[in-house]
Amino acid sequence: MTAYLIINWVLEARSESHGFGFPFDRPHLDFYLRLQEAYPKLQELKQEMASGVPLLPLIPISKTLADNALSNTVLRMLDKVRIFDQLREAMRIAQPHSQAGLNDEGDAEITTIQARVTGFRHCEEIKELAVTTIAYRKMVTQIDKYWDKLFADPIQIATTTGAVSVQPQRTNNILEQFFRFLKRNGRKRSGDHALTKTLKAMLAQTPLIKNLENPQYMEIVLNAKASVAERFAEIDIVQVRRAFAEAQNVTQKYPKRMAEVFKIPHLPRRLLETSSKKASTP
Repeated sequence: MTAYLIINWVLEARSESHGFGFPFDRPHLDFYLRLQEAYPKLQELKQEMASGVPLLPLIPISKTLADNALSNTVLRMLDKVRIFDQLREAMRIAQPHSQAGLNDEGDAEITTIQARVTGFRHCEEIKELAVTTIAYRKMVTQIDKYWDKLFADPIQIATTTGAVSVQPQRTNNILEQFFRFLKRNGRKRSGDHALTKTLKAMLAQTPLIKNLENPQYMEIVLNAKASVAERFAEIDIVQVRRAFAEAQNVTQKYPKRMAEVFKIPHLPRRLLETSSKKASTP
């Protein structure tokens, strides 16, 4: 039972996410870290099992963790995740435990945010990274480029009911919310998951379709093809149908309450600690 819980705790690594999507959620990285944490515990459990009975094959896990290229990639990701989360905290964007999720407007206290971001931007670590690493140099360049827009003063607007103060948006959250609103309402109205026809029927002024007028955007989408129709012709309809069929066959693998178990941090260690305590109790 302990082995079962640990293995499924690893497989359900996405439960550690908060529904924000990448880069705020990193389910593949979480999966690797859980695998790394669970492997020693699974080795201990295997030794306790009957010898000669291959109840717990661990070679695939061992090969994965022994992959130097993969482990080096994970180390680089962890370093960048740490810096990213520092900037995320400084700017108060999409906080992990926000009830509003991606629709969170963030902290309205611009002065406080500016002070935190200033400290982040000019700390010694970021200065050194900007000198030695091109990715961080690009990040610093972007922060400096849009600094005035990030911390612009509120705009005073005269209305019939009096003066109104409007704070300029620091992100494109409004357009992202609009996009999610369109998807959600389109699916509720039609019952379809795919909204291709709905999107095609929208006016050219709609922000989603407006991107098609961007030559650089179209160049990426077309991928050297002459038209959108030619690009769509590359799609393998057999593969699409197979994917839809597999999605329809997905069933609930675990009891509903098990979802809470998979959210427990460091579950393998806690399970084994509990087992050790019970074994030592007379």
